[in-house]
Amino acid sequence: MTGSFKVNSKAAAYPGDFDGDLNVGFRDFLTFSGAFGKLTGQTGFVAAADLNGDGNIGFSDFLTFVSYFNKTYIKGPSSGKPLVDVALGIDTNAQFNLLGHMVPSTAGSELVVNVQLANVTNLLGYGLEIAYDPAVFEFITAAEQTGAFLKTGDRQAELFAVLNHNQETGRVFLGNAITQGNAVSGQGTLATLRFRVLNPNPQSADIHIAQGILFDAERNGFTAQNLGDRFSMLPTDFALEQNFPNPFNPETAIRYALPEAGNVSLIVYNMLGQEVVRLVDANQTPGFYAIQWNGQDALGRSVASGVYLYRLQAEGFSKTHKMLLLK
Repeated sequence: MTGSFKVNSKAAAYPGDFDGDLNVGFRDFLTFSGAFGKLTGQTGFVAAADLNGDGNIGFSDFLTFVSYFNKTYIKGPSSGKPLVDVALGIDTNAQFNLLGHMVPSTAGSELVVNVQLANVTNLLGYGLEIAYDPAVFEFITAAEQTGAFLKTGDRQAELFAVLNHNQETGRVFLGNAITQGNAVSGQGTLATLRFRVLNPNPQSADIHIAQGILFDAERNGFTAQNLGDRFSMLPTDFALEQNFPNPFNPETAIRYALPEAGNVSLIVYNMLGQEVVRLVDANQTPGFYAIQWNGQDALGRSVASGVYLYRLQAEGFSKTHKMLLLK
């Protein structure tokens, strides 16, 4: 090799890696959260966390830290940096759970999933790895709702973030920590995730917690064992949703849920009770379904503007909704 380059001799050799394991992970995130808001000379100031070197560990440093998260450094033969084996304890009491529901949107349907945590004591922060099927779901966003678990009382937890997201593998890393106030105990909601459902008839795809790490007030880390059941795209109840959009022209989507297999019919009627078109008449497996109606009858003729009824019948379940076609 020939040529030259410049280096900053004051820059950290392994930025973001505070615990020395050559990997920027959840433990480093907690170290950063503990130093957040500190100035040079203050108790708790961590020089390595001042990534922009301005003497104040703030949000610009946090954004830089997030860009390093989940990165692994390769130790060269002359680096001289010892590899530290960071061990985590095991938490057998805390219980994670995922609760989700489908919602209509202008881009199809979306899945909203709440991440809940129960039976926890002395919690200062957490890290979560959520896994999903990228062929079925597209991750949209993650957020904390009003009254989030780590913000109860007069606590502040300002560092909630999607630390890393890999669309190809379907992995989302979330984290947050209390930056002001005491540790929290009990139960509550940590985050709400939104996914766009790419397949109109998603059967058996799931979203689950692949890894959960909890940190106590002494900043000890624990791997949670009770990660909850997979949130499967298998409903527990029959449902027939209101068509969307409504009113519509020329097409609308009708969505329904089947908790068990059986014979299913979905029929459109006019206001005189006459059958217009039979959209579904088949034996179907459990799952969420969506079907488009293009405003045509069984013979392929466009129907007139007006109010129509659609009825779902399946294994003892029957429900009817109205919809409005406007031309």
